[in-house]
Amino acid sequence: MFTQEDILEIVRLFPPERVIESDSLDDLPPLILSLSGEVFLTQKHVLHKFNQAVQSNASRIPVSSLSQELSVDHEVILKLVRASPELVFFSADSKRIITKMDRDALWTQVQNMSYKRPVELETFAKDNDISLQSLEASIPRPDSPPQWNAPRFETGPDNRRYIVSPMYLVEIQDKVRSLLDDALAKAEHRTIAPHDLPGTPPTWFILRQVQSHLRQSESESGWSVYNTTDSVECIPKESILRTRDEEIAQLLQGSIPCIDLQQFAERYPDLYPTVRDVENEFSNLSMPAEIEVMGPTAISRRWLEQFVKECLHSIYNYGYADITTKILEGFPFHCQGEVLTKMRQLLSGYQGAQILEIHFADKFALTKEHHKSMCSKIYSESRHQARRHWEGMNDGNEPDPKFQATEVIGPSDASEPGILLHAILKEVAKDAELEYLDEITSLEIKDEELFSQFWNDRVPARVSIYTQGLNSIDDPKLNGQLCELLCGYLLKELVPDTLTRARSQGLTRSRKTRKNMQKLEAKLKQGLVDLPKAVTAIEKFGKKQGVPELDNATLTDSKALLVNEMTRRMQKQSEGPVLFLTLVTVLLARQRPGVVYATGKFAPKLMKLLKQGMKSEDYEKLEKWKDLAKTGSLTAEDKERMKGMAGD
Repeated sequence: MFTQEDILEIVRLFPPERVIESDSLDDLPPLILSLSGEVFLTQKHVLHKFNQAVQSNASRIPVSSLSQELSVDHEVILKLVRASPELVFFSADSKRIITKMDRDALWTQVQNMSYKRPVELETFAKDNDISLQSLEASIPRPDSPPQWNAPRFETGPDNRRYIVSPMYLVEIQDKVRSLLDDALAKAEHRTIAPHDLPGTPPTWFILRQVQSHLRQSESESGWSVYNTTDSVECIPKESILRTRDEEIAQLLQGSIPCIDLQQFAERYPDLYPTVRDVENEFSNLSMPAEIEVMGPTAISRRWLEQFVKECLHSIYNYGYADITTKILEGFPFHCQGEVLTKMRQLLSGYQGAQILEIHFADKFALTKEHHKSMCSKIYSESRHQARRHWEGMNDGNEPDPKFQATEVIGPSDASEPGILLHAILKEVAKDAELEYLDEITSLEIKDEELFSQFWNDRVPARVSIYTQGLNSIDDPKLNGQLCELLCGYLLKELVPDTLTRARSQGLTRSRKTRKNMQKLEAKLKQGLVDLPKAVTAIEKFGKKQGVPELDNATLTDSKALLVNEMTRRMQKQSEGPVLFLTLVTVLLARQRPGVVYATGKFAPKLMKLLKQGMKSEDYEKLEKWKDLAKTGSLTAEDKERMKGMAGD
């Protein structure tokens, strides 16, 4: 007889893990040791209790709870769940059991979804907290007995598992067949996108059904099929040939300018595996009059001829044509230069074009006459710019004027005439600058002439007349005093005032005048006190400016004008000392060479120089007026007589 301990020892030799490696209940032992280790439970009893628990509970049951309830090891519970996919599912973490009521509802849900679209199991399992393995175990295997409309597996390119119902699969296959039959009948490219099919299936699924249909219909060789991220492209070979022929026809007719052979091969990979195959195709066309191959590009001669006629029409009507933009837009970079060269040759050699004398400028072709007209416009505007710059030199201290090409025709104009004008300017920029400089030179010459006249009227004559007057004074002391006075007047008043007035009147814009003025003003700032040096500096400035030397007749006239001016000013003068000084200066000028430049304090001394050349009664009047002027006692009658003596 066996004792209880003997039986337990025998059971320990076959632990639960040894009998739960399989998902089949056939491997479950007929006797199962209870959790207490003191009782054997029959397999039938455990199964009955398990089925009763999972079918009577509506909520999910923890594996540990059911293990306690059935008094069996939890590994036995796990085996029972794995072996019963038609009854229960595991939760995602395999710690809870989804009972039959909940399991059937979820299974019905996923089945219903599979009737309408492919269902990704992993996503469904995650969304519903189901073990993916439990869910997959519920799907019939390919070798299982057939079940009407039972879902079947589909594996996507990312190895994700999907299920679809046979009914949905048939619906998709019928739709795909219809679309392909229609495309084949019309020999048209057909794009099948997810939204074209029920349930918006993914593109890999669509591609699989397309390929399946073509295999079954034994028509794979008549199609080019490939998928993109958004669709499946299905192209009947007849459609490819027709599209290819239409594209070549467009090239021959001149509807398109060229065909890139590399891109052509990429568009029709089923017809041309390599670019060499495309080159051979065009070589075999035997149409050299219509097509010219430039490297990897086939050029339409008809298109070029049509473009030549279009350009000539524009040249006849407007004087110019843009011959470049269409070339740049229509041809690959590598052949644009060669095509442009051919375009110029065709234009120049076209019948009747020689009469127009076509000129090429940048991207344009234009008549010689139109080119000449535009050049004239540019040159005229260059001269206008020179005058504007000249007028803008207010005080003569601005930098030398410079030609600004961008100002000649204003801001960049996007219109064709504006672009053409810029192209011509670029071509004749140096000539336009010469026009500008010539105009500046002309304005400088005129400015220098006006300055010379202005300078001559104010400085050289006075310097000469005042110097002659000074030299007529024999008294060394008086001569020295008047010499110092005259030097100060020339350097501090006459020359600076004359230069300031010249600037204000815009007479110092010439580069030569500004340069010579700067040198003269620099010497004046050195504080010259020597009259001969001051006179020399003034005369040197005049020679550099090209001021003509004054002849005796001019000096005589200038002196007369100066004396007359002094006499006229006396008529408006009322101050006695000023009247007396002016009278003495005028009378002395009539007796001696030149005019003495003096101030009031020198009037008495200068008056003494008049004594020998005047009547005694007139000199006595001078002495009387001198005393009265000194005391401010001159009467109105005295002043009128003084003015009268100056005017005699």
